[in-house]
Parts: sequence; structure tokens; C-alpha cells
Amino acid sequence: MDTHEGFLNRLNEAIKDGDAKQVRIAEYCDVSEQAVARWKRTGQISKSNLFSLSEISGYRYMWIKNGTGAKRIASITDNRREYMEAENAKVYYARDTENESSEVEQLIESIRMAHATKALSDQSITHLTNFIKTLTNR
Repeated sequence: MDTHEGFLNRLNEAIKDGDAKQVRIAEYCDVSEQAVARWKRTGQISKSNLFSLSEISGYRYMWIKNGTGAKRIASITDNRREYMEAENAKVYYARDTENESSEVEQLIESIRMAHATKALSDQSITHLTNFIKTLTNR
């Protein structure tokens, strides 16, 4: 049986050792840095913020939550699917992500991580988005 202390240790590991600094985690989750510090201290975090933390930190949602399975995200699609199954969440996509090629998934993951770690600025993301829109409008 998992303990609160075990959860708190995993949560702190994801925040401290993950792919993004605490300030970037706060921005990504749309909370204050003080809220992230409170998560670390108390372990009180919403399921949606825990999922967002998993995405930006690179730590699997189910590992942070329960300590089950691998620590790190191998596939963002699988991490999202596990979250949705565990929390009975319903997410609708404009297209079928089940058949997404591994190259596309790797590209999305690379862009997400580059933005999360500030290797890509918000302006770069805007330019990249506009570029992709021009490609898809042809």
C-alpha cells in the first residue's frame, strides 16, 4: 500500500529532478511558484495539475501518483491515456492520435520539452505554429 510519504517523495523528485525548473512548472500549470512549493511541502495537488506536472517534468503520471511502473515518460500518448483511464477523464482530439506515427510523436515530444525547458521561446512557438499552419493550408 502506498503511503502519503511515498507520494510526497515522488512528487518532490518530479519537481526537483524533472526536465523543468520550478518557475517553469508554475507557468505551465498556471499557478504561482508558492503553489508549487506548497505541493512539495503538503502533497496537496489537483489531479489536473499532477498530470500537467507529469507532462512538463517527464515523469509518468501513474508513477508520481501511485509509484507504479516506470518513472519516466516513454510516450506522451501512453502517459495521457493512463491518466485518462485512471481518472475517467474524457479528452477529445481533432484527429485520431492512436494512429499517430512515432516520428510525429517524437517531434511533438521534442517541441514540448524544448518549450518546457525554455530552449524554445513563446515567440518561436508562435512562428513554428504559423509555419505549420501554412503547410496544412496547402
